[in-house]
Amino acid sequence: MRRAARRSLMLESRRQAQIVEWLEDAQGCVVIKLTTNRGYGRTGWPDLLVLPARERDAVRFGAHFIETKTPHGRLSPAQRHRITTLRDLGYPVLIADGVDTVRASWGDETRDLTWWRFTK
Repeated sequence: MRRAARRSLMLESRRQAQIVEWLEDAQGCVVIKLTTNRGYGRTGWPDLLVLPARERDAVRFGAHFIETKTPHGRLSPAQRHRITTLRDLGYPVLIADGVDTVRASWGDETRDLTWWRFTK
């Protein structure tokens, strides 16, 4: 693996760790790191499955998904497909480049969480 790719992965993993820490510690959520089974049609899943602590969000959406990307990261075709499928089923999916993106979109009682953006 090239050095730049390794550095990008490290940055993404650090960002992801900050997101998990904030969601678990500050929001009381249960966060599960999803892994993929390559070769079994299970690629493209977002990085994190978040079970919200707030009853309102848990009842409305059941679960939330977060895909972590570096600022220059791009979604693969499998990720785009999986995210589109999840959104079509009514699940909120956020593409986040860091904990600040998650903080800005989490916990706003007046905001419908389905607005979570589909970028990159």
